[in-house]
Amino acid sequence: MSVQEPADEQKTEEEIGGVDRDPQETSEWIEAFEQLRVYHGEERARYMVRQLHQNALQNAVELPELVQTPYINSIPVDEQPAYPGDLAIEKKIRAIIRWNAAVMVHRAYNRHLELGGHIATYASAATLYEVGFNHFFKSRENGQAGDAIYFQGQPRRPACIPGPSSRDT
Repeated sequence: MSVQEPADEQKTEEEIGGVDRDPQETSEWIEAFEQLRVYHGEERARYMVRQLHQNALQNAVELPELVQTPYINSIPVDEQPAYPGDLAIEKKIRAIIRWNAAVMVHRAYNRHLELGGHIATYASAATLYEVGFNHFFKSRENGQAGDAIYFQGQPRRPACIPGPSSRDT
């Protein structure tokens, strides 16, 4: 395939303030893609997008990162069970735990133990633990083994840091 290069260098959409410099062309591309999808199916549409993506990579066209996980929620929203906990109480408990962590780190800081950055790590881990313990991890019950969970703490951290830490201290 031979493509003729334009005589003048084209400005990017970013250079002209994010405005589509050729809305008619954009509309035609979208319409063509919709026709492809409707008449030839989603599989063919995905194939064409992958081909366009590959062509852009081969021609060193910078593309925004497209992040998509393979996870698809197979349960329709109206069929999902009610949340098994009390969100208001759980939020309050997390706030109390974070406050306690903040006070502990503040007291350690006043003793010049050079701490920092641990409250956010602790808050994130505390939320994960809380959700896991309350909604996912199972105990031994009715002859079932239950979950075996091992939480490895940080071996060299001062005792005043609550919970796990994001880096060695």
